[in-house]
Amino acid sequence: DRDGDDVVLVMEYAPGGSLAVKMRLFRDLGKQYDIEESLKIAHDIAAGMGALHDLDAVHRDLKPSNILFDNRERAKIADFGLVQISGGPSLRSQLSRPHRHPGTPGYMSPEQENSGAYLRPSSDVYSLGLIMFEMLTGRIYLNQRSGTRVSDLRGDASFWLDELISQVLSPNPNERPWNGKEVERLLSQVQELEMAAQEIEIFQIDKQTDLGVRHQTKERKSQESHQINKEKNIIQKQTLSIL
Repeated sequence: DRDGDDVVLVMEYAPGGSLAVKMRLFRDLGKQYDIEESLKIAHDIAAGMGALHDLDAVHRDLKPSNILFDNRERAKIADFGLVQISGGPSLRSQLSRPHRHPGTPGYMSPEQENSGAYLRPSSDVYSLGLIMFEMLTGRIYLNQRSGTRVSDLRGDASFWLDELISQVLSPNPNERPWNGKEVERLLSQVQELEMAAQEIEIFQIDKQTDLGVRHQTKERKSQESHQINKEKNIIQKQTLSIL
């Protein structure tokens, strides 16, 4: 918007704070993000990435401090100051002509960190993988031994969640999901699998509980029957003694 000679930037208010603050709080408490909540946040981020990638733009600075929450705890992507826009030189290249892309150490893809070549949407996909790994484990992925998986640091990570994060964190951009929409679709599938697994687990617990109750009831009935027979024998003996 423009107010006279002043340019005014209007942005959505995000009263829920940033993901960085929430993650720091969890670390201080010695806790890990719930898997279901982590998937929800990642899904929101992927949806925002998808909208950006539809414009042929790459964010280049996805990190926890640039993920904000609205009053309904929906995750929103913020800070588009480093966005790579398709078609023509960026202001950055006009001013400084750097050899490598800007970004935040610890949250850049290998191709963003090591080259100045044109970035594909899969670069942002890698950054989302870094955020997801940190949410789920409380650790910075690039500080871990190469090949470390979420399941190595978190025992309750499912196979399909572990596989998805390993895929988005592939050093080869051609082996990652192509863009935000593709990750959003894959995350939806993982969420469905997680829900199905929870339902099966609940069913099994209910079944085991039911079997346990039945076993206890059967055992109690057996004890009652034994007691009745015992009392019958006593009565029979007393009757015989009287006779």
